[in-house]
Amino acid sequence: FAVLATVAARSDTRYYKLLGVGTRATDSELRKAYHKLALKWHPDKQHGKSDAEKQAAEDKFKEISLAYDTLSDPEKRRIYDQVGEEGMKQGATAEDMGGFEGVDPFTVFEQFFQQGGFPGDGGFSGEQFRFGGRQRSQPVFADHADVVEMLQARKAQKKLEGLIKESSSGINTASKQFVILLYVEQSIDTRDLKPGFVKLARSYQGAIPFYAVDCEQRPDLCELVDRHVLRF
Repeated sequence: FAVLATVAARSDTRYYKLLGVGTRATDSELRKAYHKLALKWHPDKQHGKSDAEKQAAEDKFKEISLAYDTLSDPEKRRIYDQVGEEGMKQGATAEDMGGFEGVDPFTVFEQFFQQGGFPGDGGFSGEQFRFGGRQRSQPVFADHADVVEMLQARKAQKKLEGLIKESSSGINTASKQFVILLYVEQSIDTRDLKPGFVKLARSYQGAIPFYAVDCEQRPDLCELVDRHVLRF
């Protein structure tokens, strides 16, 4: 039974297909394939698309990043060829994989291009992508500023201190409640949480104010919230 399971797993070529390469693809072929697909499916390249199209592009971006992260690493590739994707997910090789499930597509993207990308890359033609060292696209909640206020200006700390003080004063506390989201822009969790957070903010619009803080840009505000605000 074990032998049959292993043989079946070896037929798993999904990661190769996601990148559009053969199972004997060289490092150069893998890099070329990822370079092309990453630029095509990166979330910051989906301007003007519908929400459904943006979500589909993000899902594809995650998949090709996981595929490239696995196949570009000799040891991970060896294990994948042996047990396949399901074998990895089941944790049979979790120790060897060093956290197979925790691949951040934006980190893969950043590392790829910071290491030189692909010969003939020619740069980004002034486009904005979400990774360290480059100009970022607009803040995560900038497109929903009517219901979620971004705390990032110089005076943000004073405002946040005022909000915390008022909400804990003991006088009409119910009318002084607020909700604040601490996030890291490059985190997948942030992008997954955004739709629900915006929906919740809109449902309480006019009753409870909603705020968001990028902890990479304003770690001081996140530390302030950590010390005083009730977490959910």
